[in-house]
Amino acid sequence: MRHAVEPRTSGFARHDRQPVSDIGAPSMRTAAPEQITAMLVVFETVPWPAGKDVAGALADALGWTVRADLPNGVHYVTALETNDRRADVLIEPDGAGGGTIVALTVQVSDRVADAPADLDQAYRSVVATVEDRLGTPVRADSWTNPRTVWDLATGGRIAVQRLNAGVSLVLLSQRGADLEREEDRLGIDPNRVPGTGHEGL
Repeated sequence: MRHAVEPRTSGFARHDRQPVSDIGAPSMRTAAPEQITAMLVVFETVPWPAGKDVAGALADALGWTVRADLPNGVHYVTALETNDRRADVLIEPDGAGGGTIVALTVQVSDRVADAPADLDQAYRSVVATVEDRLGTPVRADSWTNPRTVWDLATGGRIAVQRLNAGVSLVLLSQRGADLEREEDRLGIDPNRVPGTGHEGL
């Protein structure tokens, strides 16, 4: 059942900017544990399905500003004091100017080039912070770009992803999380590459 959403002036507690955490070297920073926890507190309360207005409410609560508002997504600038302050909300349009959230991705580290050791350390640090809040993850994939996942009571999922140049915190909708859970149940390899002949179960 769809949950009503209060106007942007209410619904999520406001979280002010917090200091960042230096990881390894001054050139590689992540969001401070307090900042990551503040995001998790907000993400844990998102009802599913969640409309585009919910994205605006949580952005307001976290002190983000709109960079671009498009039919299929909203791009924000976060309050994190890193060199990559992007937060992107993927929207499934409904044809009436609204839509529902598919996923929200927040860059929670500096964007760096050719620093795999610093990236690994930043990834481990963010995973540890999320684990302190959400407990034992339900899945941890050790790929070239590793990913750790937690289920939420709302049906959604939180993931921490290490990419080639940074670390991301992802909120996945219940629909997207259900698809992943079904793949887990069927034993489908999450590292498969469709169309290459390596999609086997």
